[in-house]
Amino acid sequence: MVNGFSGYRTPALGDPTCAFLTERFVQLGDWRLGEIGDHLSVGHRGGKTSFIYRRDGTTYPGPRTDYNPWNFAIGAILRGSAGGCASISDASFVPFESGASPAKVVVEFNRALPAAAGGVEDSFKVRDAANATSELDIASSVLKNGGSTLELVLASAPSPGVSYRVSAVDDVPTGDPAETVAAGSAFDIAVTSWDYLQVGNWRLARTCETCSRSHLSISSDNALTSQIFTEAGTTHPGPRSDYNGWDRASLSGPTYSASGVRFGDFGIQVRDWRVRQIDKNHLSVTHEDGNVARIY
Repeated sequence: MVNGFSGYRTPALGDPTCAFLTERFVQLGDWRLGEIGDHLSVGHRGGKTSFIYRRDGTTYPGPRTDYNPWNFAIGAILRGSAGGCASISDASFVPFESGASPAKVVVEFNRALPAAAGGVEDSFKVRDAANATSELDIASSVLKNGGSTLELVLASAPSPGVSYRVSAVDDVPTGDPAETVAAGSAFDIAVTSWDYLQVGNWRLARTCETCSRSHLSISSDNALTSQIFTEAGTTHPGPRSDYNGWDRASLSGPTYSASGVRFGDFGIQVRDWRVRQIDKNHLSVTHEDGNVARIY
């Protein structure tokens, strides 16, 4: 038995939230059980199929990518509700430097908004979390990452020391019209900083937010990268120009987060990396998963 995964962990079943039946499948959050030809398959929204049952009684375990019921549009809902399927999953300020560029808020969704969602900034407000009558005007917006990220460009800068919240003021459609980000959905905006430590004209930087693996690089202000460490423990020497801690315009450039850079006991932490003296003779570069990329 695996009681930690019990569906009775919360005793009450509750009202239907992102749990519904269509003619082709039943959807439960990010999972679907759907009929595909002579098969009933269990698939996740991420694209993986966990299990397939065939009409002849045979079974085919995953993980695999075929026979995934997420290829179907929702269509008519026969029972249950699609409410709560789409939501704001994260929100953060891009690190802001006065006079350098407009302030921006990056809003993440668990469902992609359609590419044709022009003027979607009118459906959102950025307000003082403690005073809803005080808001920051939104000048424009840009959809990124296939519609799962909305970048709101602000017409005014956030005030220091004030906490802000982004909220939907209208129902915002996603790629499937049956799932909407409901009006009233809100998320507190995290204050962030760049994930790098600058030493003179050099930066020790976590780079490439969109990469599947975490990278830490050593680069100088001449736009050249001297060293890259990966979370797998591999190292990649330069000279090269990608994964550069000074290139904020590139997708492989420096990342930012709420954790940023912290100093601790004989070491520093740059988001998910640590550079630390291990004993009197050794300094190591380690990813949080335990892989050591370099020992000095």
